[in-house]
Order: sequence, then structure tokens, then C-alpha cells
Amino acid sequence: MRERAPPLGETRPGGRPKTKPGARRGAGAPKGTPRGGEQAQEQAREREKAARRETHRVASARSGDAAPRPSGADIGAFRSAVAARVAAMKRYPAGARSRGETGRPVIAFSVSPAGALGGVSLARSSGHGELDAEALSMVRRAAPFPRPPLGAPRSFLSASVSICADERHRVDRTAPVICENAAVAAAPERCSGRQDDPDPSKWTPHPHRDALLGEVHARPFRPLTTPARILRFAFLANAEEAAAARARVGELCLASGAPGPAPDAKHHRAPMQADGGAMIDFAYEQHGEFITYTIVLPGPAKPFDPPAGALARTLPDFGAPGRHVVSVDLCLLPATGVDVAECFDRASLAVSRVRGDAAVVATDFRADAAGFVRWLVLNSSLDDNAAGAMCVRMLEVETYRTMALLGLPEAMRLSPRTARIERELAEVSSEISRSEGLKTDSNLLDRLTHLAADLEMDVASSAYRFGATRAYNELVPQRLQAAGEESYALYPTITSFLDRRVAPAMRTCRIIEERQAKLSEKLTRATNLLRTRVDVEIEAQNSKLLSAMNERASMQLRLQQTVEGLSVAAISYYVVSLLGYVYKAMKSAGLHVDPDIAMGLSAPLVLLGMWWVVRRIRMSHAEH
Repeated sequence: MRERAPPLGETRPGGRPKTKPGARRGAGAPKGTPRGGEQAQEQAREREKAARRETHRVASARSGDAAPRPSGADIGAFRSAVAARVAAMKRYPAGARSRGETGRPVIAFSVSPAGALGGVSLARSSGHGELDAEALSMVRRAAPFPRPPLGAPRSFLSASVSICADERHRVDRTAPVICENAAVAAAPERCSGRQDDPDPSKWTPHPHRDALLGEVHARPFRPLTTPARILRFAFLANAEEAAAARARVGELCLASGAPGPAPDAKHHRAPMQADGGAMIDFAYEQHGEFITYTIVLPGPAKPFDPPAGALARTLPDFGAPGRHVVSVDLCLLPATGVDVAECFDRASLAVSRVRGDAAVVATDFRADAAGFVRWLVLNSSLDDNAAGAMCVRMLEVETYRTMALLGLPEAMRLSPRTARIERELAEVSSEISRSEGLKTDSNLLDRLTHLAADLEMDVASSAYRFGATRAYNELVPQRLQAAGEESYALYPTITSFLDRRVAPAMRTCRIIEERQAKLSEKLTRATNLLRTRVDVEIEAQNSKLLSAMNERASMQLRLQQTVEGLSVAAISYYVVSLLGYVYKAMKSAGLHVDPDIAMGLSAPLVLLGMWWVVRRIRMSHAEH
């Protein structure tokens, strides 16, 4: 047990003598100076500090720890050596690379005086489980480390590791940032791996946690250097077609020596080799109902030269995974020396300034001879990141605009069918007011049922398409608003052009939806009204049927009573006849009995007895 240090001014036996109280109090102060409260507090603090220093000195002397403290240069050299060893062990996981995941996890670990790795844990997550696991493995692979400086019994460190790749897809070998981890030094048992300590890495994650965290990074903006040219294709594809497309992309990546997409990847970017040996930057994206191929090519000397159709024939054979919907040809060029009016049809030209005067965006929304809709972005002052983001937004505007218009053919198909149902409903409603009789009403109810079935079939077949149309149409102005669109010269802006040309198609889809909803309500009301009439007529028929049944029951009751009366007479006749045989036998036996007189006297008694028996039977049945 550590011995308590002696008070200030006092030593143990064999040490220095006690200091006189008078020499300690007020030393160095002029005689007659008043002693205030502040001076007393200051002296008390000084005595406290001196006591702590003395306690530390005595404890160090007892433990024999007389090693000097390491210098700042030694500590810096030690940290640099640790950082170099960790950086040499960097790897970029293939799954994270295919998803474009990057991050900077922070790892807390300790190094023993011999250079061995102590506890290691994740201090701060990068948001991607695979990157966090790789950072932990990276530190473990780097052990053992150089010995800490002399005088440092144990080093508690934290490493901030950047895991990403450069533009050539090479692993970033930047050394991690190594610093003292005060939190770990204050509680080193947190890195010891004890079972009773909370370890987030051992928690059971939600099965969709990685997907949810990675969703916001699924389609990152890519930096683009001006000039550049981008081709994009979009295909409607179901799950099986999207899987086949992903497999085809993997084959092309393998042929080009690039990593392929993961089996469940929704986004993959890789360099590929086109015909002629030219390298292209390829990106595969899977959306809800469609997939896109985006190819970045070197920028042309002048807009749209060579034509997009000729360029497409030099690309790798991606195939057609589904129904082709979108083809976009976007050119990113410097703003000097380009006249947008010469590149597009003046009658359909829409031009907008974006980000103030940083860039100009132009398009006529017309397809060229190869089916590509051309967009031109003239860059004045956008950096590579801003230029890449702007081009992606314009590609999304064209993609979502086209996808939104898929609802128009469906609306045009349903318009005559909806009109027919409305017309037949009006006819049935008119006949309902004049119809009489159950048979007529039943026929009208059958017609209404068929109309309702036709309408529900149309609603079920178009509900998804109209819902997707609304969602895509809402994304278009969001992307244009994010670009900071403004008017340019006397040209209409892209927003005003879409409001004039696309908004009517969206209103047509919305009107068909509203007509279907109102028509469903009308059919429901007419069906309920007619069903009520049919139910009333059926109830009237049932009432008549019940009355007839009651009459028949009354008649049967009266007939039953008549039969019961006759049955009493018949049974009495048979009983009297049997008694006659008895009387005759008695006479033959020598008794003085006249059979005829005896039978005549027995008849009333037998009738009365039979009536009483039948009455008791009827009463017993009535009780049950």
C-alpha cells in the first residue's frame, strides 16, 4: 500500500527538520501589510500544488522509476513509424470498390513497450461495415510495431485511415493520421476485449443496415474535366433482365481487366476498352424499373463531332437488356467559341444559365438520326466536381422526363375505354329510373357489375404507370432547381419549355386518373341503389311466399283435427268389436251376459276413453 506523503514542511525521521510556522507564514511580505482573503486563497493553492509535487516525487523515488520523459521529436518519430506500417498494409475491399464506397474510419489501439499490439477497437465508423472491418484488419496486420520511446510505458493511439482509390483505381496509400487517444488511455480496459465491455462490432446488425447507409452514396457524382462527352442509355428491365445485364457487365469488365460488379450490386463503375484500344469510363446503374449505361469519352473538338451513332458502334457490346427508352448525347465544352443556335433546332431550342454565369445548358429535346437527344453544357467557371454534378443532373432531367412521358400512351389507350364505361353507365342509370320488375332490375345489375369489372381492370393495369409518372415528373423540376437555372438571352429556359410541352401530357394522365376515380364512385352508388331495389323486391316475394305457407299450415292443422276425430271413432269401433268377442265368450262359458246389450253399454264408455287418451297425447306433444 502506498505510504501517504508527509505534509509540506515536515519530513520523516532522518530527514530535514520541520520549518517554523513563523518562517512559512507571511515570508517575503513587508511588515504591516494587511492579509486579505485573496492572498490567503492564493497561498492555499500554492501549498496544494507543492504537496502534489512532493507526493509524486516520493512515489517515483519509492518505485525506482527514474527514466526521463520522451521528447516531442521521439514521439513524432514513433507515430510516423506506426503510420508507415499501417499504410503499407492498406487494401481496398473488392465489394466496397464495386459499390464506390469510401470512408475514413478511426481505429483505437494500444502498443506495449515491446512494440506488441494490445487491444484494438473501432472508435468511429466510416458508415460502411466492410471498410470498418478492413481498417481493423489493417492495424492487426501491421503489428508488431516499433518500440515506443524510452519512458513511455504504454502508448494509446488512434488512427484515422482513409480507404479509397484514385482516378486510375489505385489504392490510396496516404499514411493514416496517428495521434494520442486520451479516451483509450483513460480507460484502457475498453481495448482489452473483455466480454462485459460493449463492443459495437459484435452487435447483430439489421439485415438492411449496410444497404440503408450506402443508399445515399449509391450514385456519387463523378468529377469531369472539360472537355468531355457522355453517352447514356436507359432500358426498361425486370429483375431477371437486370440480373442478365449485370452478368454481361461483369464479363466485359473481366475482358478489360477491371473488377466486375458484386452479385447484388445496383451500381458499378469501371474502366473498359473500346474498339481501337481507347479507354472509356463505364457506369452501370439499376433503378426501380429501368437500368442505365453511362459512358464517359474524351471531349470533342467541336460539339457533337463525330455523331453519337458512330461513337456507339465503337463501344463494347453491352447488348439490349430490355426495352430501349433513353439515348442521350451530352457534350461538356468550354464556353468560348461555341454558338448554341448553330447546334440545335431554333424552333425547339431551350437554353438556361446555371450557377449564375458559371455555365450554360442548351438542348432542343429532339432525337438525331441515331435516336440520341443532344445536350450541350458550356463551362465557364465550374471546377471538375461541379461540372460532373451538373452533367449528371442534366442526364437525369432527360432520363426522368422521358420516363415520365411513358404514362401518356397508357392514358391515350384508356381514354376511349373510360368514355365507353361513362356512356354505358349513363344509359343504365336512365333505365333504372324507368325499370319495373325483379327480372329487369337483375339484368341492369348484371350490366353494372360488368362495367365495374372493366373499370377495375383498367385501374389495376394503369395504377403503377401513373404513379411512376407522377414520381418521375416531380424529380425533373427538383434537378433543375438544384442546378440554379436562370434565363439566358431571349431563349426560353428548360423549365419553361417543359412546362409548355410536357405539362399537358402530365395533365392528361392526371385527368384519366381522376375520371377513373369518379367513375368508380358513380358505379358504386348506382350498384348500391339498384341492389337495394332488388333486395326490396325479393323481400316482397318472400313475404308473399310466407303468407301462402301460413295458409297451407292452417289448412293442414284443420285437416289434422278432423282426422283425429275420425280416428277416435274408428278406434272405438274396433275396441267395441273386440269387447263383443269377449262378451260372446262369457256367454258360452255359461255366464248370463247378453253380448248385444253389453256392447251397446260399452260403446259410450269406449268413446269417452279414446277421446281422453287422444287429448292427453295432444297435450303432451304441445308441452314439448
